[in-house]
Amino acid sequence: MIPIEKQRLIVDMDGVITDSVAAVVVCYNEDFQYYSDFKEIRSCDIHTYDFQELTLASKEYVDHLWNRPRFFSNLKLMPFAREVLDILSIQYDIEVATAGYSPNLRQKEAYLHKHLPFIIKKIDLINLKEFKDKSHLDMNNSVFLDDQANNLITSNAALKICFGDKEEWNTTWNGERCYNWHEVLKRLFDVNADSIAEVWNLLQKTMNQVGWTYRCANTESPDKIAEYTKWATIVKKGIVDMVTGTVKSMGAEDMERFLLFAVDEMDSLHTVMDSGNSDAMFKRVKTTRDSLYSQFIKSTKV
Repeated sequence: MIPIEKQRLIVDMDGVITDSVAAVVVCYNEDFQYYSDFKEIRSCDIHTYDFQELTLASKEYVDHLWNRPRFFSNLKLMPFAREVLDILSIQYDIEVATAGYSPNLRQKEAYLHKHLPFIIKKIDLINLKEFKDKSHLDMNNSVFLDDQANNLITSNAALKICFGDKEEWNTTWNGERCYNWHEVLKRLFDVNADSIAEVWNLLQKTMNQVGWTYRCANTESPDKIAEYTKWATIVKKGIVDMVTGTVKSMGAEDMERFLLFAVDEMDSLHTVMDSGNSDAMFKRVKTTRDSLYSQFIKSTKV
């Protein structure tokens, strides 16, 4: 069988995949906290493209922050970006198109490989010394998600969506808008029995990743590993039974409900895995499993 070619989904990084404004604000608050005129700033206080709200910082200070490793140490993924992109990769080839200067771009590439492994198919690093927007990229027949109006207006993408709240850098955009990643998922993901079965598999994969991390963290505790392995074997069979049985009988409303459930649970699983707390990992996987049965399986003996 010839595989069906997926549609391309091209996504901006700053302000879409990552909360770059928050990273700048954290650095500013750390650097200026002991100045007499300092007032703590929150990311929600920023409404200008050039960070005029950071009253103690020069333009040069802000510009240089984007190139510093400390900026990337404080850089967090947008809520649910990782989980939604993982799910959307079922139906789309995920690409990232992000702009900056060389030091910033090299660190962006490393960041994406670290935090979104196996999800992103291609990364376009756009040097601002050469290009002022993304119009040189051929986005024909693709979906383009960005938070800057100029990038959207000048692209040739088939579907253009502005991400996030209305701000100075996108107030001129009059097309489609998604305010968060849940809205992106609802707009772009085609919900059907086959796609929901794939989401089941992704959730199970995430549970397995947490389980593997748990086992690696307890290599010197054979009893804990044995306990988890015995429990996980039973759960794995139960989840397979869910996929082969429950999904087929799901109505449209239950499929939509499960899709949102999967996003939230994957986020919780990723959070506890990133924490490194092995006891919390085991507890979280159990909680996810129990929630699956209580919310989507009417009766079970597992």
